[in-house]
Amino acid sequence: ISTLISHYSKQGDIILDVFCGTGMTGVAARDLGRNCLLIDLSPIATFVSWVNTDTFETYKALQTLETIIRETENELGYLYETQDNQGHKGIISYTVWSDVFNCPYCNYEFPFFPHGVEHLHGKVRTLDNFPCPKCGADLNVRSVKRIISSDGNKKKAMVWVNCKSGTRTQDRAPSKFDLELAQKIENAEIPYWYPTDAVNPDWYSARLGQLGQKKIDRVDKFLSRRNLWVYSA
Repeated sequence: ISTLISHYSKQGDIILDVFCGTGMTGVAARDLGRNCLLIDLSPIATFVSWVNTDTFETYKALQTLETIIRETENELGYLYETQDNQGHKGIISYTVWSDVFNCPYCNYEFPFFPHGVEHLHGKVRTLDNFPCPKCGADLNVRSVKRIISSDGNKKKAMVWVNCKSGTRTQDRAPSKFDLELAQKIENAEIPYWYPTDAVNPDWYSARLGQLGQKKIDRVDKFLSRRNLWVYSA
């Protein structure tokens, strides 16, 4: 883009881009001393273009972000507290939630992780076959059925916690404290607005991600309840 602008214009000229996208024409024009008019039908594109081409003092933006993070931690930091069964406290880095399935032979409900996967030090591999944790029947990912709760959402369970306790990093199954806190969060009313726009399960990307099967029919369901609360704040 810079090469074309340099060749076909001179400093002080006005560059017009009527399909500006993310505004890279504007960035190149600004850096070369040209003025630029950016247009796009998409409101998101024009917003991103404005952010990319606007000039601001970096340190002020960093100060603002640090203030937001500090205030959010003061208000909602407790949502990420953890305590193992030995009483060691820490801060959650991330949790793993698993969809709950049932065995077609004994109707026993169980989370797919860890029963249907092999845990490989930070990675997981879906097993071709695995035994039902109750009756021992031979199962696979196609023979089990995802459990849908009465409110139409898929049933899920917290199955893994990664956290920091002092200088130590823990990878472990959730403790009683973790499960009780997670239940409180799931039952609590989030006091902030967040978008609930519908997701069309027939969209190409939705079909590709099997969102209909996973009962992700609104944008807020892409986030865990805990993270949704923090982002909405």
